[in-house]
Amino acid sequence: MIIMIRNRFVIIILSISLAQLAYAQEELDSMSRPFQAEINLVGKSYGDSIVLRWAPTTPGAWSYLNKTGYIIEKTSFQDEVDFDPSGYQSITTQPIKPLPLEEWESIVMDGPDKELSAIAAQALYGKSFKAGGTTIYDAADEFMNRYSFSILSADFSAVTATALGLRISDPDIQENYHYIYRIYAAVPGQNYKIDTTYFVIQNLRDVPIPTPIIAEVFEGELNINISWEKALHEPAFSAYIMERSEDGRAFSPLNSIPFINAESDQIDSKSTVFQYTDSITENYKPYYYRLIGITPFGEKSASSEIVKAMGRDRTPPPAPVNVEARQIATGRVEITWSTPEKVRDLEGFYIGRGDDLNTNFQPLHDTIIPRDSTSYIDNQSDQLGGNYYVVAAVDTAGNGSISMVSYAAILDSIPPLPPLSLEGEIDSSGVVTLKWSLGDEIDLAGYMIYFSNSPDHVFSTVNPAPLGDTVYTDTIQVKTLTKKIYYRVKAVDTRWNYSEFSEILELSRPDFIPPTSPVFCNYKLSQEGMKLEWIPSSSNDVAGYELLILENSELKKRVYIEKQDGLKKYHYNHEEMNAGSKYTYIVSTLDDSGLKSDPSPPITINAIDLKPKEAIRDLTLIMSEDGSSLSLKWTFHEPDKIKRYILYRSVEGASLVTYKSLPAEASSFEDHMIRKGVTYEYSIKAVYNNGKQTPFSNIVSALV
Repeated sequence: MIIMIRNRFVIIILSISLAQLAYAQEELDSMSRPFQAEINLVGKSYGDSIVLRWAPTTPGAWSYLNKTGYIIEKTSFQDEVDFDPSGYQSITTQPIKPLPLEEWESIVMDGPDKELSAIAAQALYGKSFKAGGTTIYDAADEFMNRYSFSILSADFSAVTATALGLRISDPDIQENYHYIYRIYAAVPGQNYKIDTTYFVIQNLRDVPIPTPIIAEVFEGELNINISWEKALHEPAFSAYIMERSEDGRAFSPLNSIPFINAESDQIDSKSTVFQYTDSITENYKPYYYRLIGITPFGEKSASSEIVKAMGRDRTPPPAPVNVEARQIATGRVEITWSTPEKVRDLEGFYIGRGDDLNTNFQPLHDTIIPRDSTSYIDNQSDQLGGNYYVVAAVDTAGNGSISMVSYAAILDSIPPLPPLSLEGEIDSSGVVTLKWSLGDEIDLAGYMIYFSNSPDHVFSTVNPAPLGDTVYTDTIQVKTLTKKIYYRVKAVDTRWNYSEFSEILELSRPDFIPPTSPVFCNYKLSQEGMKLEWIPSSSNDVAGYELLILENSELKKRVYIEKQDGLKKYHYNHEEMNAGSKYTYIVSTLDDSGLKSDPSPPITINAIDLKPKEAIRDLTLIMSEDGSSLSLKWTFHEPDKIKRYILYRSVEGASLVTYKSLPAEASSFEDHMIRKGVTYEYSIKAVYNNGKQTPFSNIVSALV
C-alpha cells in the first residue's frame, strides 16, 4: 500500500511529470517485481474543485486498467478529530475508463489539443503505432511506445488526460477541508498486483502558476543557447514551450510538441540547468525569445520576460604557419609567417615574445599589424636570454588563433647549409632507410628529419633531438590509405641555427589495402527521380566510383563515375524509376591499383508516385426553391483511390475553413445550416488513401 500525504503547497514543490515517474518505476519493477505495479496520484486545489491526475507505473498495468477501470474514493475532515477512516465514498458511479473509440472523433477533430488527442487515440486504438519488424522485441517496443505517448499526452493536455481516463475534477468539496483520496483497480488482477494509492490534500484557494525565468543566453555561431534553472522550475513544470519572434511582438513556438529536458547519456545528469538550443541561418540577426511552462495538469504558465539574442562569429581564423624568427642585426629579430588560407574577416596580427617555451608570451606592440603583412621586426630582442616568438591571427569579431612557437638564435646567426643528396627506400615491412651527405660546418650539431603525407602540408619532426649521423631508419605503417610519404632534412648547429629544408624526398608505400569507402550524405526523391549525393573517399589514389542500383533486390544498373579533382560531393540522378518498386543504392571506391573499397551503407527507398494530384473542377451549387438549403454536387476521376472528402465553407467573405468530412462514396451534400441574407462560398478537396490531398476545387458561392 502506497500512502502519499502532501498539503497544497508541498504539491506544487514536489509535482513532476507523471510520465517521468512512470518510466522510473517501470525500470525498477522490471528488475525486482515484474508483475506488480502502482498508481502515481497527484492533485491540485482550485478552491471550487480539486483536480486529480494519475498514471500507472508500468505498461502492463496501464493496459489492464484501461479495460477494467479505476475506482476513486474519498473521505474528508476539517480537523484530525473528525477523521473517519471508514467513511470513504466513490466519487463516480462507474469505474473510470478511457472513452470508447467513437467518442474520440469530436476531440481529435474539434478539440483544443487535436494533435495530442490524436496521438493518444492512436496509442489506445490504432492497429499499429510503429513501423518496424514483427519480432517479440518489436512488439514490446510498440507496447512501451503506446503507454509512454499516452502518459505524455495526458501530461500536456487536460482534455486528453480526461479522455484517457487519467484525470477527473471533483467539484463536491468545501473550502479549508482536508480530503483523502484513494485509487485502485476496479477489478483486482489475479496475476498482476496493483497497489492502492492514497493522496491527502487541503482545499485552499488556487495558487497562481509561477512564471518561468530565463537564467542565461549564450550567443553561439549560428545558434543561440537558452538555459533556465532546474531547481527553480522542475517542481512546477513537466515540459516547456520556447517561443521566438523577429520583432519582439509576434511570437511563434519553436517546438510543436512540448519540450522535455529528460536526462540521458547525452545530457549531463549533474547539470543544474535545462537548455534549449535554437539553430539559426545567419549571425548578427536579432531574435527575441520567451519561455512558457506546462504543469502536470496541462496548464500553461504566463510567458517569461523576453530576452534578445543573436548569433555571433565564434570561429577563429586559421593560425599562421611557417613562422620563423631570425636575427638580422644586433638586437634585431625578423619574424616572418604565412597564412594557410585567405580569410575575409581577418583584421590582422599580434606578435608575442617569451623567454622560453613555457613562459607567458607578451605582445610586442599595441596596434594591430595589418592583415596583408607577413613579417615584423623586433628591435629590442633579448641578447642574453631566449627569444621565442608566436604570431596570433585576429579577426574582426575578436576571435584569435596562435601559431606554433619559433625560436630566434642570437649571436651566431649563420645557419648551416641544407643537407644534400637525400635518398631513401621502403621495404615491404615498412622500414624506411634515409641517407644524405655530411655537411662541412665545424659547429654542426646534427640533423632534424621531417615527414609529411603530402608535399604541400606542414612537415612534422621525426626525431626529438638532432641526429649525429647521416643515416636514419624510420618505421611506418604500410597498410594505410596514404600511398606516399615525404621526407625533408635540416641541419642544426650548436647555436641551434637551423638550415633551410633539403629537397623533398618522395617515397611510395607498398599498396596492400583498398581505398576508404565513400559515404552517402544526402538523397531526395522527386518527380525527376532519385537524386543521390555522396562524400568521396579520402584516399589519395582514387580512380573512380562504382554505383550499383538494385530494383526489388535484383541488380538493375551498374554505373562507373570517374574521379573529378577538387569535387567535394558527387551527384547522380536516377530517373528511370517505377512507382511501387523498392530501390537499393550502393556505392564503392576503386583505386588506381585495382583495389575496391567496402561498399557504403546502402540506401533503400520505396518509389512512390509524386506527380501532383488533380483538383476537383466541377463543383456546382444550387439553392432550394424555398431558400432553406444549398445543394452541392461534384465528381472525381479516381473515386476508388480516396479515403474521404473535406468540404470547406466561407461565410460573408471570410477565409475558407474546414466544414465537413464526407465519405469517399459521397458525390453531393445538402447544407441546411444557412441563414437568409448571407453569402456562402464552398470548395472541396479529396484525400487519398495514402494521406495526400488534391488542391482546392473551384469555388462556388450563393447569396441566400
